[in-house]
Amino acid sequence: MKKSLLLAFVACLFAVNAEAADIKPYVSAKAKFTNIRAKAEIIRPVNDETALIDNVFGYNVAAGVGIKMAEGALRLEAEYVQNNDAEKKIAGEKVKFRSQAAFANAYFDFDTNSNFRPYVGLGFGVAEVKFGNKRKHEFAYNYSAGIGYSLNDHIAFDLGYRYASYAYFEEKNTITDTKIKYTAYANEIMLGLRLSF
Repeated sequence: MKKSLLLAFVACLFAVNAEAADIKPYVSAKAKFTNIRAKAEIIRPVNDETALIDNVFGYNVAAGVGIKMAEGALRLEAEYVQNNDAEKKIAGEKVKFRSQAAFANAYFDFDTNSNFRPYVGLGFGVAEVKFGNKRKHEFAYNYSAGIGYSLNDHIAFDLGYRYASYAYFEEKNTITDTKIKYTAYANEIMLGLRLSF
């Protein structure tokens, strides 16, 4: 009986070690080119809008784990995003839009039996945006697609596209009977590096 328990225990240890070998922690850093579109749309009392469209640079840093699967790998990560300020002159006055966010992302890397691995991803989080004098914390989400190139077991280059929604909210004032809708989203081209341990 004791021998059976000991053998079962050893078998469990080997199983845990095998499973642990299929889980790889990693860190990543990406530089990005971002087309930001932020808009404040007055619904009431008259229809009007202030739109700000600008191309800016930014960066993303993340830490996560890759889990090996039959058809590829699932990656789960926590990510911080920082965009440079977008700005535009409206009626002779410079208006700025600032954004940063924290996302929880999930990616699936498809196994192609080569160094190239296409992937798709989805993420949810919280963004802090500032449009002119208006500052807000809002629900944010993103979806992405790209391709990774593995240099070896520990280093991979990453080129991807991402759509990110940084804000969607409304403000109402019953006293003045005004309603303003704010939206902010971005199309991002990202190039970066992943280091696995």
